[in-house]
Amino acid sequence: MASNTFTSIFTAVTVLSASAFLYFDYKRRNDFEFRKSLAKRERKFHESKAAVKQEEVKGLLRKYANLINMELTFNPLPANPEDSEALFGQLSQKGEQLCSQGPEKYEEAALCFYKSLLIFPTPLKLLEILQSVVPPPVFEILTLMIAAAPPANLYGSASAAAQGAASAAELTADQPLIEEDVEA
Repeated sequence: MASNTFTSIFTAVTVLSASAFLYFDYKRRNDFEFRKSLAKRERKFHESKAAVKQEEVKGLLRKYANLINMELTFNPLPANPEDSEALFGQLSQKGEQLCSQGPEKYEEAALCFYKSLLIFPTPLKLLEILQSVVPPPVFEILTLMIAAAPPANLYGSASAAAQGAASAAELTADQPLIEEDVEA
């Protein structure tokens, strides 16, 4: 008796599922309004998915801008070229060590590489080197940090890099290094 009941229920569910599928397929093929509503639903789904992704990226950019502001406020870059060279070596080494410690340290590693970009006279060349050396997730975080707070010397010459380092050293703790774009 139990076997007979199970078979009956299974058959009913299968027939209902198949008929629902056939009805949906028929409507999809023959009803223009139905196709139009399906396309509209799909478009809304993709738009909402893109909006969520965009909000996620905006949140990350705000987070990284705040992180960079705090780091450069509490640990300003040296104005002296000799100190800058020494700090560059330390930051590069620390970044590589943090990369080797795993994904939980990738953000700290990217911050070290970001600070080394601020010091390095030709940051575009360093960025090319970093792209081939560091793990892709670290480089992605680094590019988000650059998007959140583009270094002053990124597209300029070596003299612009010196000016950027000097102006960063001149800022006080109550002056924000990066102005956030707050939307209402």
